[in-house]
Amino acid sequence: MPISCPITFPRLSQEAFGRLDFAVMKHAMAAHRELGCLCDENIYQAQLAYLLTAADFDVQTEIPCTLQFRSFVKILYLDAVINGQAIYEFKTVAAITPPHRVQLLN
Repeated sequence: MPISCPITFPRLSQEAFGRLDFAVMKHAMAAHRELGCLCDENIYQAQLAYLLTAADFDVQTEIPCTLQFRSFVKILYLDAVINGQAIYEFKTVAAITPPHRVQLLN
């Protein structure tokens, strides 16, 4: 199934991704502490984007990606792309369930 995304992602080494993710997660935990554990996902996303942008990260949110097969077309949105290198999917739930895992794999 062809997937069209406006961003071309570079291949990151485990080490490079680990450094980026460690820095991003520091800000994600700060947003979590500030907003609480079950804050609305859109508010959490906006706060994290604000924190990351203030820390000189390049943050893009709600990036559309189009899945197409014959007459079937579906647009999915990436919650956030940081520095044009890594995709982040936000969840504001008490626990990750099997449907969440399927969404992350998609």
